[in-house]
Amino acid sequence: MNTTNLSVLALALSASACNFSLGPMFSFSEGTDGVRGMAKFSTHEGIDCMFGCGVTATLAVGSKDVIAVAPQTAEDALRVVSTDPRVFTANLETSHQCCTGEGAARSCSAATSRCAGVLESVYSVKVEAKAAGSASLQVLHADGSELDHTVLSVATPSHVSMELPEGTPVTAAGTTLHVGVHPQYRVRMLDSNGKEMRAPGLDLVHSSDAKVAAFVVNGYDLSSASAKGVETGEFRALAAGVARIEVAGADTVTVTVVP
Repeated sequence: MNTTNLSVLALALSASACNFSLGPMFSFSEGTDGVRGMAKFSTHEGIDCMFGCGVTATLAVGSKDVIAVAPQTAEDALRVVSTDPRVFTANLETSHQCCTGEGAARSCSAATSRCAGVLESVYSVKVEAKAAGSASLQVLHADGSELDHTVLSVATPSHVSMELPEGTPVTAAGTTLHVGVHPQYRVRMLDSNGKEMRAPGLDLVHSSDAKVAAFVVNGYDLSSASAKGVETGEFRALAAGVARIEVAGADTVTVTVVP
């Protein structure tokens, strides 16, 4: 894979509107265990996390994530707080699911007024990354004592790059990239330790003309001008013309689409 790095030491990432609406069904198979082992934390934000991811990856400043919380024991009236709202804020939304069966036969669906099984609470937390640092996402019992917690880290990315695995590098600002096929692209965001970061809710890649060149993530948004978060998808050359491709915090790349 050829990569031309579009590096920055400080990024001014512009947050875009983020849709936090989630159904009550979550997967915790790849989730993060709480420090006390009494709850599990999982996110489904971003194409790489459609079936659930852990929450250990550092969030970019300005990100908006949704983290589902699964207590090990059935319990109502849980509360969730950030131990330092200056680093990230946390707002809890509680919904319910109707579950029947046990073990491999157990299944759950969105709760209705005619639940024939067990009604279970589902906790999802809207997290907004405010500033660099670390703080705990703390789950509290109704009496205020701690059930469990996990540590979330927030940082300003130190490196952003766009990669095209077809072997064509994204070049420096002002140059022309001739696109005659539909290569896959990936935007990578790294922290100061060289580790991959997550940026849900951030508008990272933008095309000045979606009719000429646009982005497709997981087969959706065929006419979208933007790619949100650090995701893998398709960069599509749609019609002859020129479009400016902007990667947040990095240089602008001019793309010429040939007939």
